[in-house]
Amino acid sequence: MIIKRLRLLVISSLICLTAVVAMFAIVPGRSSAQPQTTEQGFIGMDDRGDFQRALRDAIAKAQETAGCCDRLVTYRVMEVQGQVGGFAGVNQIRVTIMASW
Repeated sequence: MIIKRLRLLVISSLICLTAVVAMFAIVPGRSSAQPQTTEQGFIGMDDRGDFQRALRDAIAKAQETAGCCDRLVTYRVMEVQGQVGGFAGVNQIRVTIMASW
């Protein structure tokens, strides 16, 4: 009688232990520290020399690439270039950002 109870206790303990290990198992390739982020460069342009429009263009490209409708995109401006004047009256601005999500 006691041996049957001990067997039942050992088996129950093993089942519980297995369940706990399964709950906390680390899936290969997935870190529990932080979610994986992607970082990529984007260029926005405006032919009127408007910095804000060029920046919005670059951000829109980053958001489109990031996918999901509610994904948080973090960016920093890496470079601003422009051309103005000349015979053709050029007024272009180019904004390069580095975005991550």
